Amino acid sequence: MFGLTILAHLAGLTNDVFLSDSALFASIAKEMALSNNFLDLTFDGIDWLDKPHFPFWITAISFKIFGINTFAFKFPAILFTLLALFYTYRFTSELYNRETAMLAVLILATAQHLIISNNDVRAEPFLTGLVIASIYHYHRLVQRYHWTNLVCASLFAGLSVMTKGLFTLIPIGGAVAGEIIIKRQFRLIQSSRWILSLIMVFLFITPELYALYHQFDSHPEKIVFGRTGVSGIGFFLWDSQFGRFFNTGPIKGSGNPFFFFHTLLWAFLPWSIVMYYAFFKKIIRNIRSVNQQAEFYTISGSLLALLVFSLSGFQLPHYTNIIFPLLAILTADWIHRAEMQGELRFYRVAQSVTIILLAVLLVIVHIIFRPRGISSAAVLAFVLTAMMIVLFLRYPLERKWKLFYYSALVSILVNFYLNLIFYPELLEYQSGTKAASYANQHFPDDDIRTIGVLSFTIHFHAENEVRDREIPMLLEELSKADFLVFTSEPYLDSLRMSNIDYEIVSVFDHFHTTMVTGTFLNHKTRNESLRKHYLLKSGPGYLH
Repeated sequence: MFGLTILAHLAGLTNDVFLSDSALFASIAKEMALSNNFLDLTFDGIDWLDKPHFPFWITAISFKIFGINTFAFKFPAILFTLLALFYTYRFTSELYNRETAMLAVLILATAQHLIISNNDVRAEPFLTGLVIASIYHYHRLVQRYHWTNLVCASLFAGLSVMTKGLFTLIPIGGAVAGEIIIKRQFRLIQSSRWILSLIMVFLFITPELYALYHQFDSHPEKIVFGRTGVSGIGFFLWDSQFGRFFNTGPIKGSGNPFFFFHTLLWAFLPWSIVMYYAFFKKIIRNIRSVNQQAEFYTISGSLLALLVFSLSGFQLPHYTNIIFPLLAILTADWIHRAEMQGELRFYRVAQSVTIILLAVLLVIVHIIFRPRGISSAAVLAFVLTAMMIVLFLRYPLERKWKLFYYSALVSILVNFYLNLIFYPELLEYQSGTKAASYANQHFPDDDIRTIGVLSFTIHFHAENEVRDREIPMLLEELSKADFLVFTSEPYLDSLRMSNIDYEIVSVFDHFHTTMVTGTFLNHKTRNESLRKHYLLKSGPGYLH
């Protein structure tokens, strides 16, 4: 069962990168690997200040080993997901027992957004593994002071900060502080181990601080966010986190206090309803009298993170991934202990409804989407899943456990479908990937310029230099040398009006693949949602 779950994660390894953040991060790591400059983060040859370095370092190393391709980009995410599963098992085993640990691992591994995040890779797979690893070693440090746990807890916490910033310490600190405070173990608060750990976390993030100083603070003349004198260290310690939270930084968003509540309803499928119930029951059981034998890492770390994220002015669905291990442990404990008739009835109804809805939704999507074909890999995956379903049908298990395994299997089935059928066809409409492939094959010596298109995928896949341009700079470059120009239909007339003639060498259908609409999903209306992107040839001989 666990092996089949891992296969569902691995099934998306060779799918193309998604055209938004995923392709952007891949392109930044590509520039790092090709330049051998591991201190500066750049995109399009321009200084880039947003996320910390650690995921890019790991991805660039992967590119060095496996080459620059989608497998090498996604493989580190799989490794850090396995790290999350490993530490979830160890943590749950120590807090509860081996049976609950196995449940927690399977719940985590089949949580919908965890699998999605290994296909649409950002920083979250890294964070999910690092955060639960840090919490585990801090738990060991609470139990007994030992230098190995001090170092490991601080190292994983430091790497978390170098992955997404200071706010990653919220679930870590919240989990540990909640366990100590709720159980009134106040003597532990005065221990020197926490001061030592803070010092070590600071030491472990010094590579990030140095890299930021080298790229930005030592060069105040650089223009970043439209102004000079921008401190990379200041952005890392304040604007990237607190600026987003208060919506006062250079990168802004809009927050909704209920955003993560309804996000978890789909992101933690097929376990979300039971998870919320387990969350509620954990609070109710301990609200009047605290059970000193219970653990409070899970409820404290996840609740504090959700509260802070919900108050933030900048919110995205994948922010919740880092607390998935805690939610999985919480859910697994409740399922393992559920014996009262009322609780079992709720569990049976919740999971039965979830299974039926997911299965029906999968059938509806398949009928409406109507993929052009089904690969042999997809057929094999479905056969293996069907065999597992038949096995559990025939195996004598309590109804509670059969429902548990059916819930996991429906998640596996859905994600086999997504990774082996839906996504491969969806990603065919990323024109940047198609244009890069065409250019690599037919124009191996020509650099590429883009204008008026979201071009992250062409940056990642093109073997020659790609640069984004506005018309004045493009005109200047075309007056000196031939280039391929990747653009959208509205810009064809703009180029003509700027006295830039061109030859159309290829035309590609395009759709923004991270914003799927009903019009696109329906095979009958799909063409209505597509735009045309063009690969042009232009240069001095085309100007007039």
